[in-house]
Amino acid sequence: DVDEHIVPLPGQPEESVAALLAWLDAVVAERGAPSSVGLTGFSQGAAFSLALVRAAPERWAAVGTLAGYWTPGTLPGEERLAQLRPPVFWGRSEGDFAIKPAYVDATRAALAPFAPDAEHVYPGATHEVLPDIVADLAPFLRAHLV
Repeated sequence: DVDEHIVPLPGQPEESVAALLAWLDAVVAERGAPSSVGLTGFSQGAAFSLALVRAAPERWAAVGTLAGYWTPGTLPGEERLAQLRPPVFWGRSEGDFAIKPAYVDATRAALAPFAPDAEHVYPGATHEVLPDIVADLAPFLRAHLV
């Protein structure tokens, strides 16, 4: 059980999100806006992808998360999630040893109001990118990205 080692430090999600959004703003200012941007991440990358969609839901065409979770706390764009309903794919193994059951429950509850069909559960007790998850994630991303 590695849960206690993967919990972000207080303020870390907010600081990381702000830094990435500032970098993306600079890229857009220099090169122009892309037709669409999607987020995909595994484990902590998945948690960060969910943090980014929580902070700026209007910026992402789709979010694909693999073996991740909703980090505790509140981010500034969360009040717009129910209205904007960004597409989210949350793939995980049913017995992922690295994510506490309480985090799974919290993620399910947080996604329910705006992405009720996000959760995709696969057999096993692993914390890895499973081929079946990728096989389902790929058409999800193709459907939502230009």
